[in-house]
Amino acid sequence: MGTGKTKLVAYVALFVGLTVAGTLWALSRAPIALSDLWVTATLPTGSLVMLGILCAGIYVTDVLRYRAVGRSVGTTIPWRAAFDASVANFFFSWITPGATFGVPATIYMLGRRGVPWDATVAVAFVKSFTGVGIVVLASLVFVASGLGPSYDAAVLGIVVFGGGVFATLLGLLIAAAVRPPAAKRVIARWFAWLGRRFGSGRRLASAEQVTVESIDRLAQLRTAGPWLLLWMVATQVLYFAVFASVGVVLMQAFGGELGVRPFAATVIYIAFTYLAPTPGGAGFAEVMALPFFGPLLPADQAVLFVLSFRGLTLYLQIGFAIPYMLVVGGVREIAARVDRRDA
Repeated sequence: MGTGKTKLVAYVALFVGLTVAGTLWALSRAPIALSDLWVTATLPTGSLVMLGILCAGIYVTDVLRYRAVGRSVGTTIPWRAAFDASVANFFFSWITPGATFGVPATIYMLGRRGVPWDATVAVAFVKSFTGVGIVVLASLVFVASGLGPSYDAAVLGIVVFGGGVFATLLGLLIAAAVRPPAAKRVIARWFAWLGRRFGSGRRLASAEQVTVESIDRLAQLRTAGPWLLLWMVATQVLYFAVFASVGVVLMQAFGGELGVRPFAATVIYIAFTYLAPTPGGAGFAEVMALPFFGPLLPADQAVLFVLSFRGLTLYLQIGFAIPYMLVVGGVREIAARVDRRDA
């Protein structure tokens, strides 16, 4: 078994272990019976229909994100290529920390459908970074506006610190993309100082190369017109709006209020899972059920809400991707691509 495949198996085991541990911890904090875990299936028919539409809408809007980003960097992404990339990226991003396999999965699935390989790299990077940037910035705005529930200080600190760090990095990269030559000179001097201070090596050289490539990829957006950039941002916002709306429908079905506050709380929760250090936020996402949604729902309903939300927006996508990837293939090639990148 190759290194990439070994890593993938280890990450899957880590994801499952953390998810089970986090779920058991959350269940131990609320009076929930095993029979209650099937509560989503017993929701009113109208809620189930709406949830089904929204879950399908996550894929539809994600496909639109691929096509919009593709146009912004000067390439056309076919619908089938976008859907393949969407399914693969969801699966590999959720089960690997920091979406380790997510970008290689996107690159391979787009490239095998005829998208130019240089364009696939730009699309994978720009879509991922701008998407996370938008949801993190939105969550910081909601927190600053007081639209989230009354969070514990520790929860608020984690969201604000993690979001602030990512927002700062995004701002620096955007500034660098505006003036690439000047930014590259600064980066060269910075990494040269790091080399003198800590010693040069493969990892430091790789970090410098990734930083420079990131600037080049973001700089490609400068060639797009304002309408293409606006459309790209609009599809990102639409995607996360549909994503968070699953939480709003579930919130109402579990007896919570319907309005801006549940929507804002769900967006902040999504940002938290993106920033968590574990695969797909596994463990952290389940453990934080009460701190995030305890102010909006009774303890048992808050835990069941989080498990249902995770089930519909993450576990379901993983379950769908497994047979889909077995049919369309690509797992072996994606693992090999990770090996080549690490080398």
